[in-house]
Amino acid sequence: MGQAVEGLTNSFTARGVLRVSALAFHAPPGGVFSEFATVKRHDVGRSHGRTWYKHFLLDAILGRVNGVLTTKNCYATRPLVCVDLCAGDGVETEEYQCSPAIMAKHVNHNAGKNNKATLTLIERNPTSFELLRQNVSESESIKLVNGDAREYRLPRLTTTQACFVHCDPNNAHQTPLTSEFVAGFSRCTIYLATLGCNAGGIKRLPLEERSKWFEYVTMLVNKLPNHHDALLFWLMNDNAQWAYMVNVPVVWRDWAIELGVEKGGTIWEKGVGGVAWRSNKAKFEDEVHRLFLTNEERTGQQRMF
Repeated sequence: MGQAVEGLTNSFTARGVLRVSALAFHAPPGGVFSEFATVKRHDVGRSHGRTWYKHFLLDAILGRVNGVLTTKNCYATRPLVCVDLCAGDGVETEEYQCSPAIMAKHVNHNAGKNNKATLTLIERNPTSFELLRQNVSESESIKLVNGDAREYRLPRLTTTQACFVHCDPNNAHQTPLTSEFVAGFSRCTIYLATLGCNAGGIKRLPLEERSKWFEYVTMLVNKLPNHHDALLFWLMNDNAQWAYMVNVPVVWRDWAIELGVEKGGTIWEKGVGGVAWRSNKAKFEDEVHRLFLTNEERTGQQRMF
């Protein structure tokens, strides 16, 4: 375990609108969800609902990864490597969860221990990092890093080694999911990435700047192994137009769609839309264009893919 954690530390180089129902995806009834996933409903006029939705996805998907990895004949192999590229301050209250605490919970769970799971939490801002240190305890399996996650590289993973990456950047220029980072993915790497970072405001930026998001999405779908699919979830009737991109094994696709659309709709009461890349590439691309192009640009048949 110690060697695995050391490898994680050394791999970082520091420098200063269609609503899609679960039925449409043939989602099985009564799907299995993480025992840790908690569903709460919040006022859609506040950011709480958006944040809780993201944390709901994170909790449930990482929980499934952790659980499945303990089963016999699992294609993915141990140890499980987890990374939060934009950890933040780790502040958590009764009404507000945070990604570091959620991920640490799974790593410290018996399943995580059986999987020899490790977690690296990266935060660039010194003030936020100091709070992170106060809120999340380092251990043999959890390491905190104060630095620019764009310079972080995954440890050398075996072909089928399990890896989970969470990425919630402030903008496309700051996303740590760079091509160099993605090149280190194993065939069993799963990620949850926030898209847009308040896309409602991003549409006021020049098209040249917004095009970075299209490059970002294109890079991620092009990296998909043949047994994985990319899913796009978006919050319906949300002025900020928050959206999330997840990659999961194809055999998990129906489960994940039910999770994100049907179960997620209990958190965001206006509903959640979802589409899978391999099942409906045209719809997937249309939704990405809706997130980052104005109505005028879309009417003008501006295509970025």
